[in-house]
Amino acid sequence: MGTLVTVTVWAEAASQADGALTDGFGTIERLSARLSHRAPHSDVSRVNAAAGHRPPVTVCPELCELLEAGRRFGALSDGAFDVTVGPLVALYARASRVGRFPADAELAHARSLVGWGGLKIESGANRVRLSRQDMALDLGGIAKGYIVDRAVEAMRRAGATAALVDAGGDIYGLGTPPRRDCWRIAVRDPAAPSGPTGAVLPDLVLSLIDRAVATSGDYERFVTLDGKRYSHIVDPRSGRPVAHMASVTVIAEQCTEADALATAVSVLGPDKGLALIESLPNVEALILHKAGGRLRRIRSSGFAQYERARA
Repeated sequence: MGTLVTVTVWAEAASQADGALTDGFGTIERLSARLSHRAPHSDVSRVNAAAGHRPPVTVCPELCELLEAGRRFGALSDGAFDVTVGPLVALYARASRVGRFPADAELAHARSLVGWGGLKIESGANRVRLSRQDMALDLGGIAKGYIVDRAVEAMRRAGATAALVDAGGDIYGLGTPPRRDCWRIAVRDPAAPSGPTGAVLPDLVLSLIDRAVATSGDYERFVTLDGKRYSHIVDPRSGRPVAHMASVTVIAEQCTEADALATAVSVLGPDKGLALIESLPNVEALILHKAGGRLRRIRSSGFAQYERARA
């Protein structure tokens, strides 16, 4: 997944804990290999390589499930989330290597290749096709969350009674650890410099029990073009990098949902993003919006129930 994954697990017996760790990491490794667009022989890479050609590519059922979830979040967000954003992501990756913003013609061409209409999913047959040449899937806004969910499922089946899976900020807390009433997760301050222990927002710690949390922000991943810093998150509708959003933290029942919504809200902005969160059951968010040189904190109506004092 291109990130460090840490897993903490408890079970009734040491053998169960060992089995849960084995199954959890095995699931992570298997799905990472199948769902990465960077691995040349992954299912995603094979779909991208066959873009514009027939027949559709036979893939693992997990990819079809993940793409169906992505399509659902795309509809919920009016296109602010889109797993066919690959051409735009690749364009800005190339642009960052030369340090200049893409030309209008380059941007228009990449934008023309993005859209759900060109993605065909045959879930019953586990087949996927991109209808236009040079279209490309990029699951960077949802795959980590999905893999975390599947790893937690595998660990639960193996006998884990409590577990914490952290995939570079996509986190799920299963149950409660011994002698504690919840998993406590500190939220990083995107305005603070990185340190060996990580900077956190003062007094902001989240309490998780059978919940996921995911954060999208520009404090670690960004591009510098024409001397200006831009977010790595691209609006698939305009083709331009997201501006004025420092970070979005989403709490949900599944990490897949938290991951996709954190990206979608980053694109939508504070007003429309908050409206989306408030429309969904069992989902809360903290939005850090850059306004007038300061960070404005915007909480959804139920976010405070997850906040705990640092102790």
